[in-house]
Amino acid sequence: MKNKIEIRDLKADEVNLKSRWYDEDLPTLVESDLRRSLGWACRMWALDFANPAKIGNYTWMGEYGLLLQNAGNYQVRCLLAADMADARIGLAMFKSSFNAVGVELQIGDYTVVAPFEADEDTESEQVDASETKDVPTGVEVC
Repeated sequence: MKNKIEIRDLKADEVNLKSRWYDEDLPTLVESDLRRSLGWACRMWALDFANPAKIGNYTWMGEYGLLLQNAGNYQVRCLLAADMADARIGLAMFKSSFNAVGVELQIGDYTVVAPFEADEDTESEQVDASETKDVPTGVEVC
């Protein structure tokens, strides 16, 4: 007797994931994040990134889990977002920075939300950090 394998088409809500993020999915920034996103350096970076002469350029913002691309005409698209809280906060901060310099950050249908999987290096670094927490620090003199 052959084993039957049932293949189902899982919908995003069945696995508790959203495949797209819209403005209403972004958090309200706390004061410190808002202040940082509106700082001079962040605004200048946003304006430089959205420069029409740099159309098509993209950047992977690994610490936030976001892939941004210059779509031209002072429009930037978030093409990919990792499904984690830092990505939502980062996206809200980028949106604030781009809005401050008159650049539209496009999300929604442009943004694919991918499941977040921590890589093994990150997990081992966290374990190493917790193991070394109780080790006294200082300079050993011989």
